[in-house]
Amino acid sequence: MLNLRTWTVDLTSNLSFKTNNPAGRRSSQMNQLALGLMVATLFLVSGCRGQQTSSPEPSLAAAPESAVSPVPDPVVETAPPQPEVPVAAPDTVATNTSQLPVTLVQQWDPLSNVLFEFGPMTVGPDQITWSSGQTSDYSVVGTDNGYLLRLDPVPVFFDTANPYIKLIPQTNPAGAVTEVEVAFYENEQKAQSDEYIMFGTYMVR
Repeated sequence: MLNLRTWTVDLTSNLSFKTNNPAGRRSSQMNQLALGLMVATLFLVSGCRGQQTSSPEPSLAAAPESAVSPVPDPVVETAPPQPEVPVAAPDTVATNTSQLPVTLVQQWDPLSNVLFEFGPMTVGPDQITWSSGQTSDYSVVGTDNGYLLRLDPVPVFFDTANPYIKLIPQTNPAGAVTEVEVAFYENEQKAQSDEYIMFGTYMVR
């Protein structure tokens, strides 16, 4: 590197030989002024270069890529299948579908000759009785074109068991129930097909 101080001293000593001459003094002063300007300029240039060379350039470091862990899919729990509940097949004849109307719960006298053998019939809230001695509990199992009753114990008429009977109310012109027709059935199938083995009419007492 150029030693500015040594070079300045050398220039000053070389220019001082004419200091005794007035014109030489003025020339020497001018030279010193020019020399000072040159030295100042060199200092400024040297300082700028030093700053440029000394300051390190910033390094652009690549930012590390952040590791993104994959998000697992949510686990959806499904309910176990429900077992199918078997549906029981309905009975051919339903039970306890309704109660008998109060107009039928009373005493009835036979009108048909076939019924005289068994005498009057008394219908109670849950039993039916013939004066010949037959008494059975009943349940209403149908109301299609009358009231179908299932009897237990099963009454026997003319040596034939009749587990089902149907009461069919009959009204007078005023709308009052004054008679009831009764159909007797040997079994459930006959009751469903309305194939009675005996049929007769009672009148209200």
